[in-house]
Amino acid sequence: MRYEDETFRAVVLAGMNTFSNVINSWWSIVFYGAIYAPEFTRGMWAMVGTSVALGIWTSGLLWVSLRAEKRRLLVSEEYDPTRLGKAIVPDKA
Repeated sequence: MRYEDETFRAVVLAGMNTFSNVINSWWSIVFYGAIYAPEFTRGMWAMVGTSVALGIWTSGLLWVSLRAEKRRLLVSEEYDPTRLGKAIVPDKA
C-alpha cells in the first residue's frame, strides 16, 4: 500500500475504520447479550469463526502483498530474489 496513490490509501483506511466501528458497535450486543449468560456459547462460536476467517484472510493478504512486491521489484533495477520481503537499503559506497 505504501507505493499506491494517496487517495486510494485514504479510501482504504476510511473503509477499514468504518467496518471496524460497525463491528465494535454491534458485536457485544448481538453475540454477548444478557440472555446468553453465563455460557455465551453464541459469542464463543462467533469468535472461533472470526479467528479462523482472520487467519485465512491474513494468509491471503500476505500472499497478495508478496506477489505485488515481487512484481514491483521485477520492474525496478533493484531486483535481488534473496532480499524479497526485506527493506531495500541503498549501498553506502
